[in-house]
Amino acid sequence: MIAAQARCIEILAPIKADVRVASPLRQGQCGIATPVVVKSIGTGVTVMLTPPIEINCEVVAALHHWLEHNAQPAARDVFGEDIVGVSGVGYQCRLRAGGQKMSEHAAANAIDIMAFRFRSGREITVLGNWGPIERDRQRESTAGTAEHGAKGGGSIAKGTSSARQALKNSRAGLGLGSEGRSASTPEVFSLPLTPPQRFLRRLHSEACGVFTTVLGPEANDDHRNHFHLDLAPRMRGAFCR
Repeated sequence: MIAAQARCIEILAPIKADVRVASPLRQGQCGIATPVVVKSIGTGVTVMLTPPIEINCEVVAALHHWLEHNAQPAARDVFGEDIVGVSGVGYQCRLRAGGQKMSEHAAANAIDIMAFRFRSGREITVLGNWGPIERDRQRESTAGTAEHGAKGGGSIAKGTSSARQALKNSRAGLGLGSEGRSASTPEVFSLPLTPPQRFLRRLHSEACGVFTTVLGPEANDDHRNHFHLDLAPRMRGAFCR
């Protein structure tokens, strides 16, 4: 524990953040020796975390970097103002959504971010401002094809083929491959994107250069309302979806 505390002090030394050292956490398989509770973070602009978030020191450092070098520049470019608040969740003793392995939240090695607040009072939420996702489009396309097929007899295969070709053309126009993902272009549902949609997609994409796992609304329904960011050890770079 002494070594972990020394490492934490070293990590946080260059960072401007209002943190409180918390008691060690231990709940069955969950826990961490040196958690910290972060109330605010930011060198140029102070960003309040509401409620205060309990995470490990490595995640504090990554969050600081992402806010300073990615989120704030994006906010200024898109909206012409600063982010002054973030809502999220840190430590939680639980399994991964839909799985049997422990979540990175169980080691305070992850943070979920739901909303961003700006100096003007504007609030951008992942749930409310990401916009429709590809799964929605596919469901609507499937439902529409089934309804058309029921009315038109043998037109189901043709309708499905047309929908697939339209999706392929849409991806090609965005510079996406057959899987709908490229290293530089986030997945999108439609064009043109609204300013909040551009802002959120930029943050999601650029988080992939800071965190080792980045999951958002396009990943699955469990992440429709937040960005999941963690520092899980990986052998082959970041996993971003």
